[in-house]
Amino acid sequence: MKWHQASERLIECGPLVSSTCVSVPLVGNGNTFVFKVGTQFSTGNFSCKCSDRGNICFQVHPVPLRTIRVLSLFDGIGSAYQILQNSLGLKIGTYFSCEIDSDAIQVLKHTYHGRIVLLGCVKKLNAPLLHALGRVDLLLGGSPCNNLSRVNPRRLGLHEPGSSGGLFFEYVRIRDILSDLAMRRGDPFFWFYEQTAHLDAGVCDTMSRCLGSGPVRCCSSSVVPMRRIRNFWSNVPRLSETAGELAGGRATRLQDFLMPFRQANVRCLPTLTTNSSSEQGRGRELPVLEDGSQCSLSVTEWEQLFGFPPHYTDCANLSVSRRRRLLGRAWCIPLVSKLLHPIAEMFEKDLPCHNFL
Repeated sequence: MKWHQASERLIECGPLVSSTCVSVPLVGNGNTFVFKVGTQFSTGNFSCKCSDRGNICFQVHPVPLRTIRVLSLFDGIGSAYQILQNSLGLKIGTYFSCEIDSDAIQVLKHTYHGRIVLLGCVKKLNAPLLHALGRVDLLLGGSPCNNLSRVNPRRLGLHEPGSSGGLFFEYVRIRDILSDLAMRRGDPFFWFYEQTAHLDAGVCDTMSRCLGSGPVRCCSSSVVPMRRIRNFWSNVPRLSETAGELAGGRATRLQDFLMPFRQANVRCLPTLTTNSSSEQGRGRELPVLEDGSQCSLSVTEWEQLFGFPPHYTDCANLSVSRRRRLLGRAWCIPLVSKLLHPIAEMFEKDLPCHNFL
């Protein structure tokens, strides 16, 4: 009997995880059984037998979940750490961070002192060093988009010498090495890559070809009152289904993110970027009214829109403009948290999940 046929008559089982996962609804209890044909990776050991009636019966022997080990490329100000610990409630075993921006590093050191390992530039991560890191369960990253986005008329693209767009290939190189190491160890390995949706068709096709799958497209306006359309490539289970569910979502009001005595002047913000005027609407109106006058968002309101705690970037005497520049490059935490949520049950928990989910 083939696995996909037998799965329709599963009686009882626990969750199993693989590096290439297929999700099958269980008959009876509505849970999800995740497996790779011919292979078993453990959040539980199991044995099975076929009864005379042809039913496949699984006996699961649970083993303790392990803490997640993460490598975050182009880490910025640690969006991924916030997502995994505060939004998904995961206990982080080791968090390796690759970042070269000095302001971002100041925020990382101030916020996560002693809890992350700074590795510097992604180009220095050769095969021996990646092997020395040990097990990596999750690789995350979103390489710089300024030389890839159609918004930039002077973009250099993926292949032009000196273009930051070529850093995409560093992500692919590192992913392929880690994937091979995980396969040799028999460990599950997940990866997640983010990029702007404003890509030339040829660039997007090249990325999909290199990553081995096409992207899903999501806008942060489904969870927060801010438009920010992004492409996501990943082997995280149920990515397409999650993106489809998000497409019909409606964000909370901008008013809910504002400080007292300030009123929202717009329903939804445009894409907040490193450009200081990005929060202005098409009519050049400012998003907030205070004492009857239009004004900009405060930097703490920016932080909360992106999903960070208030004053998250308030360190090392960084100016407001430099703090906004850092936030303009960050991930929208509530959105990415939902996309990564399927792996939350596969690793040890530490904190209750944030109400983003």
